[in-house]
Amino acid sequence: MTIEERSSDEEIFLRERSAGSKGAWLIAAGVGTVCLGLAGFALAVVTRAGPLRLQAMFTMPVLFGIGMITAGWSILRTPRKVVVNREGLWFETAQSQRGVRWDQVGCALVGSAGLSHRQLLNVVDLNGKSIVKLDDSFDHFERMVKSIVGRVEARAGGVANSLVRRKARRQGILAIVFGCVMALISGFIAWKTRQDQLGERGLTQNPVLAQAEIVRKFVAPNGFTKRIEYRIQSESRSATQNVEVEPAFWGACQKGDLIPVIHVKGDPGFSRLVRGEVRERDPTKTPIGGFGMAAAGGVLSLGLIALGVLLWNGWDVDIDSKTGKWLIKRFGTLVSKSSLP
Repeated sequence: MTIEERSSDEEIFLRERSAGSKGAWLIAAGVGTVCLGLAGFALAVVTRAGPLRLQAMFTMPVLFGIGMITAGWSILRTPRKVVVNREGLWFETAQSQRGVRWDQVGCALVGSAGLSHRQLLNVVDLNGKSIVKLDDSFDHFERMVKSIVGRVEARAGGVANSLVRRKARRQGILAIVFGCVMALISGFIAWKTRQDQLGERGLTQNPVLAQAEIVRKFVAPNGFTKRIEYRIQSESRSATQNVEVEPAFWGACQKGDLIPVIHVKGDPGFSRLVRGEVRERDPTKTPIGGFGMAAAGGVLSLGLIALGVLLWNGWDVDIDSKTGKWLIKRFGTLVSKSSLP
C-alpha cells in the first residue's frame, strides 16, 4: 500500500515549508561553529592557553556545533507529509515513501527534541526501535498526535508499557554509570589538587637543594615550547619531572648535564628548577580552580545519579514546551488519550 491509496477515514498532515530551510540553516551554523572551534584550537596552541581557555575556545564551540548539525540533520530527515488511516501510518520524505501497519507499532512517546523546546512524537516498533520521529513543525500537530495516539492505544496494550519501562531503565543505568565515573574523576581532581598544594607548601617550608640530570631535551608538539625532562636522585629516592623552560636556558643545556633543583624533603617527586623554569599560569592548578572543578563535577555526578534513579523508577526530567519550565514527569509521556489535552 502506498501513501496515495486513500481510505475513507484518512487524515493528512503537512509540514511547514520553512522547516526544511531551518534544518539547513542549523547545519550551516553548526559547520561554522565547528570551524570557529578549530580556529580557536589553533589559537590556543599558539598562545599556550591553559585547560580552561582551551575548553572555552575549542571544546565548547565544537560540541555546540556538532549539536546544531545533529539537530539540523534530524529536522531535514523529518517527513514532510504524514497520512494516518485505519490501516497504518504512512509518511513521505523528499527521497521516498514508507508506511507501517498499526500491528507493527509498539508505542509512541511524547517528549522534547534534544535541548530545544520543540515537541517530538517518537513512534517505535515492537522491539523499541524508532520508526519515525515527528516534531511540532507539522500543521495541527496536537490533532495528529491524538489521531496516532488513539490507534496506538487501541492495539498496543501492555506492549507499550513494557517498552517504556525497558527504555527508561536502560537510560537510568547509563546515567548512574556516568554519574559514578564523574564522581571518581571529581574525587581524583580534589585529591590531586590537595597533593599539589601540599607539595607547594613543602617546597616553601622544607626545601632541599639537589642535583638533577637532564635525560631528555625536546620541543613540545606545538612547535615552539621548550621542555626538558630531568631525573633527581636524592635521599635514596628518585623521581622524574617534565617542565617547560626558558628558551635561553634550553639552548644552553644538553642531555646529561647536571642542573640545580629544589625538592620537598623526603619526597623528590615535588621539585622545581632553581632557575630557568617557566611556571604554569593555569587556574586549574590553584586551590580555587582545582577544588572548584571537583565541586562542579561532584554536583554534576550527583545530578546524574539522581536522574538515573528517577529513570529507573519510570520518571524523567524535562522542559515544558509551552512554559519553558523544568518539570518531573513519567518517562517519555507514554501516549494515551488520558495524557493528552
